[in-house]
Amino acid sequence: MDGDVVVTEAAAICAYIADKFPEKGLAPAPGTPARGSYYRYLFVPGTTLEPMFTIASLGIKDYPARSVALATWNAASPRLRP
Repeated sequence: MDGDVVVTEAAAICAYIADKFPEKGLAPAPGTPARGSYYRYLFVPGTTLEPMFTIASLGIKDYPARSVALATWNAASPRLRP
């Protein structure tokens, strides 16, 4: 909670705080090329890695490829490189 504003989800909270306090330099300025990379790395853990961690931690070996973001660790790893 920030006054009357409710923000949930880790990436959304990080983005909200960075935008609320731009003078702190927590995120690249909107409209700059670096902002795209910022968004990429802000959201990739929850949308790409977390589903695969969940599948691995549950010991599931056979699952539909579409049930996780990129299906395999090998498919995901190139997306994490700049």
